[in-house]
Amino acid sequence: MWLAGLGAALVGPYLVFDGNLPALLQSSRNQAFGRSSSTDDWLTPSEGSAGEPADQQPLAPTVSLAEALRYEVTPQWVISRWPRVATVVGELEWSGMRVPLITGSQPFDLVGSLTYYFDGRQQLRRISLEGYCGDEQAIVAIAIHNFGLQPEPAVGGGLYAFRWSREPVSVLSVRYAPVMNADAPHRRQVMLELNRPEAGWRLSPHMMALLQ
Repeated sequence: MWLAGLGAALVGPYLVFDGNLPALLQSSRNQAFGRSSSTDDWLTPSEGSAGEPADQQPLAPTVSLAEALRYEVTPQWVISRWPRVATVVGELEWSGMRVPLITGSQPFDLVGSLTYYFDGRQQLRRISLEGYCGDEQAIVAIAIHNFGLQPEPAVGGGLYAFRWSREPVSVLSVRYAPVMNADAPHRRQVMLELNRPEAGWRLSPHMMALLQ
């Protein structure tokens, strides 16, 4: 519950493409910004803005980081794992599938949005994650051990990158959240972009600007 209060508002990119937000994430967003919301409201879906009955509104599933951050992900797996998926416009020939991400209820778990980008052959080309956590050690460990990212000099937080011929391929940025609450003074904002080197990688303009 503490983690949900930290950051389901960060499903913001997901919200832009899906106005009928499940009550789970809506209530968590209210908690993150100090609006009143009971524990029962967070656990139990209610009637949505579009008038959907409670029993027809999908809840965001809990998905571990190790399960979500894999190059083996397929569009079919995404659809089967999340009850609601938003399609987004990718780069040139890429198409994106965006989902809300909740990895658990511990301080090292994340709440945010996750986007998978696939090419015309439905091969995964990029994973983009934006979210909040209380302790970044879990996602840093996965970035280092599973994807080869290494620490880089940074001001105001942690920065990790995997480089090929000195050029950045994948990047993880960890910063203190822009809005701090007294009950969660150590909240972290996490931005991660993983690109498959063998699939014609390129960093997004957003991540390139972050590095600069």
